[in-house]
Amino acid sequence: MKIRQNKKQKIEKKSKNKIDNKISYKIGNIFGNIFRINLKNKKEYAINRGKQINSYYFFLKSQLKNLKIFLIGVLSTIVAFALDPYVLSNMYLFHNYFLISFFKIITLLGNIEFFFIIFLVSSIMIYFNRRIIHWFIISTVIVSILVFVLKILTNRLRPFMIDSNLYIINAEMSGFPSGHAMMMFSIIPFLAKNFPKYRVYFFIVAILVAVSRVYLNVHYLSDVVAGAFLGYVIGKFFSDLEDKLFIS
Repeated sequence: MKIRQNKKQKIEKKSKNKIDNKISYKIGNIFGNIFRINLKNKKEYAINRGKQINSYYFFLKSQLKNLKIFLIGVLSTIVAFALDPYVLSNMYLFHNYFLISFFKIITLLGNIEFFFIIFLVSSIMIYFNRRIIHWFIISTVIVSILVFVLKILTNRLRPFMIDSNLYIINAEMSGFPSGHAMMMFSIIPFLAKNFPKYRVYFFIVAILVAVSRVYLNVHYLSDVVAGAFLGYVIGKFFSDLEDKLFIS
């Protein structure tokens, strides 16, 4: 059964590549006629030029989707701001020893020392899968800098800093946006693209880390929602840029 599925996927992939090459050739052929390319090199030029134009088209198309995700993130953050007092005042109803212990462990994944290990392992896995990691590194560095800058600019106090009764674990700097959520969600586009079979698990882990920050009273809901969407959009942009430059 698996062999048949693999054969079917290979046939579909080959037919898709043929269609892409035909489209690329047609687009590039138009440019070849306009610029009067030598007939000997015309076919090669047509395919290469067509692929380049195709890559620009798909990159711009993907950025329209990215813009939609960003706008949904903005609206979700506004709604989350309105829900912040309600979520914070009722979170204690869900507190128990088991969940507090569980989320204390989960939240460590977003701590800088543990995230660095995740980043290092992810970089090695992506490199061996695709042989390209510089855009992944650039994306992660930019997200790290942006988290730091936004925290300084917003200077939003964390819930336990306002009410000491909410203290469960300690956290430094201001709360907006959530660095844990932003960093974890920023690596998902790269991991999901390289290892699509496990994309659901990547999202589950990132969501659990984000939830842990609200559950442990170190972030408001809006901090986490804003961080998650912003991190994902930035990661997706650089992931799409990598594809565009790789194709062209």
